[in-house]
Amino acid sequence: MTKRIVVLDADLAQCQEISILLSSLDVTAIHSLPELQEYLTESDCRVILIDLDTISIDNRTLVQMKRQHPEIDIIAKSARTFHPELEEALRGSIIACLSKPLDSDELNFWLKSIYQNCSPPEQSLNRILS
Repeated sequence: MTKRIVVLDADLAQCQEISILLSSLDVTAIHSLPELQEYLTESDCRVILIDLDTISIDNRTLVQMKRQHPEIDIIAKSARTFHPELEEALRGSIIACLSKPLDSDELNFWLKSIYQNCSPPEQSLNRILS
C-alpha cells in the first residue's frame, strides 16, 4: 500500500475534486494547518498538496515542516503565478507549484516522479496512475 497523499485545502469542493481525480490512491483531505500538524504526528504521509490560495502559510512553517518530516514531498497549487512571500520555501521545501485549475497530467507527472524515487512498495503508484 502506498503512503498517503494529503490534500491541504480549506475549500471543501476543491478537496473533493482532487480526491475524485486521485480516487485510485490513498488521499486524505485536511482543511487547516493545526489539523495537518496533528495528522502528521499520527499517520504515514508521503506527499502534501497545499492550496496556497486557501491556506495561509509562511516560509518558516514550510521550512520547519520539511525539517521535521524530510521524507514528505510538498507540492503547492495556486491561481497566482508569483509568491514572493514564499521565495525561500519555493527554493527548498516545495518541489513544485502547480497552476490552478490543476492539470491532471501535470499532477500525475509529479506524483509518479516522487513515488518512483521511493522504496519498491511505493513504486506501485506507477501502475495505478498509468
